[in-house]
Amino acid sequence: ARGQFIDLWRMNYVLNMVSAEDMYILHDRIHDNNDLEAAGSFNEGQFTMVVKRKLVTGDAGDITLKTGDSFTIGVAIHDYSNRGRRHYVTFPISIGLSSAADIHAQRL
Repeated sequence: ARGQFIDLWRMNYVLNMVSAEDMYILHDRIHDNNDLEAAGSFNEGQFTMVVKRKLVTGDAGDITLKTGDSFTIGVAIHDYSNRGRRHYVTFPISIGLSSAADIHAQRL
């Protein structure tokens, strides 16, 4: 009711193939229209991921993004080849759309 939920974007990178899933979380994970495009590569020990999404998707479970705003993300990297499903997480990172932030997004 207050618009507080998690807009969850999940990218999977397996054998040089990238897939993307678009969900949101209230009580449970709910899959909505997959409005994401993702591509990635691994080269010389460095992984690069590019994710694209429209600023306004029209889906109730997607946060509307506006030029001049910033939003906060958290990144979790899971190593499924490691027993125990080990993962690494970041501190919150801000992304700015023509605004001050840790990362400056580019309009494509």
